[in-house]
Amino acid sequence: MTPDVQFQIVNLLALPFWALMILAPTWRFTAWLMGTLTAPAIFAVIYVVMVLPGLADVLPLLANPKLDSIAALLGDRRAAVIAWVHFLAFDLFVGRWEYLDARERGLSHWLLAPCLFLTLMLGPLGLLAY
Repeated sequence: MTPDVQFQIVNLLALPFWALMILAPTWRFTAWLMGTLTAPAIFAVIYVVMVLPGLADVLPLLANPKLDSIAALLGDRRAAVIAWVHFLAFDLFVGRWEYLDARERGLSHWLLAPCLFLTLMLGPLGLLAY
């Protein structure tokens, strides 16, 4: 499977989770699903499956990281997809936390939805906004 196809698949796979949190926050299914670690776990598993075959090549770069080495690694399309899955896993984990925390605190969804959208699009900026 090409990196382009992998990229499209993981993006499409992430969208339903975000749509549920943003568009159907009070639906029982959304509350149940977000109460589990399913969303980030799916992407964590995909990440592990993708990164394990090249781990022997990547570990030396991470043991003594240099900007040029990391830039060269991320310049590879397969590595870029793996990094993207890494972002998706963590952004979904943060978005899930925001969703659950807002519900626990009784925060208005009108305040939460923009934060979730920012977390989807710009990760840490959404967390900071929340």
